[in-house]
Amino acid sequence: MSLWLWCIRARIEMTAKMLAQVAGVLFVVPGVMTISYLLALVVVFWFVIWGPATLQANIWLANANDGTLPWTCIFVDAAMLLSGFWTYQVLNNISTVTTAGVVASWYFQPSTAEDGIPCFRPIVFKSFCRAMTYFLGPIAFGSLLVAIIQAIYWMVHALFEKFCNGENLLIRMVACCVLCLINCLKNCIEWLSEFAYVYVAVYGSSFFEAGKQVFSLLGAAGLTAITNTTLISPVLYLGRFLGSAIGVGAGFLALQSYPLDSSWYWLMPVCGSVLGFCIVSCGLTCVEAGMNTLLVCFADDPKPMEERAAELHGLISEHVKPAETGTKGDPVLARP
Repeated sequence: MSLWLWCIRARIEMTAKMLAQVAGVLFVVPGVMTISYLLALVVVFWFVIWGPATLQANIWLANANDGTLPWTCIFVDAAMLLSGFWTYQVLNNISTVTTAGVVASWYFQPSTAEDGIPCFRPIVFKSFCRAMTYFLGPIAFGSLLVAIIQAIYWMVHALFEKFCNGENLLIRMVACCVLCLINCLKNCIEWLSEFAYVYVAVYGSSFFEAGKQVFSLLGAAGLTAITNTTLISPVLYLGRFLGSAIGVGAGFLALQSYPLDSSWYWLMPVCGSVLGFCIVSCGLTCVEAGMNTLLVCFADDPKPMEERAAELHGLISEHVKPAETGTKGDPVLARP
């Protein structure tokens, strides 16, 4: 890891400038994070329903089979896992496409990012409506692909835990290798789909068209995309853990006003930690989507960046080769 960071040290300044630029855009258009938090509440509500429903399905299967789970429960659990992951991915990617639409609006049409009052910019609602209507098909399809891989990973993991726990070392090593391969495939698809959703938001592409455009992007800015992920991910995780730490502190402060029995003394700090982690994560998800959008927009058309952020344009130009054919069509930012 240290060797990799040394190799990409020349790109650190560029990534820091991109991060600052995206943060500035989100500061001007805070409604994006409001949408993200609202969708996070919907996710929580969904899992509050999904969790007991999954448990009850297994209870019914066990009661119908003299108290033991039949082998057919694997299909029920797989279906429940798929539904849970799919819904989560759709809601999360609606937020990603909304953020991408807003950042792209600032890039191509900067005046739209300043219309209205800060928390109620019209461009936020337009981007959100496009994500919920025009682009819901590509979002749902891409989310389904990721959800299938996630469901397969956890089902295989559960099967290995059940049947390979007492086996010899060689079988356990093979099981670990299989899980590692599935996990790598899952991570690759998730990473590529993050850029695909940017093309969906900006150009109205189908998910397959967006996938082709992502591979074209990797030819022009693949190393920069990987570098950004390498450098930004630790920063975002640090922010999440800081939020978690603040939540723990808030939990201990709450104990001063609402003391609990000693056996439950841990409850408020733990709840505060989880709440702080989730709140910060919602906001940082928008930052990550904004970084991807900025890179995609520059690779397709670097001129707007030169007009409003000349220093950043110079830094990115050293590492990113703009597409020779320009943009992949007109942005759909004016679509109602």
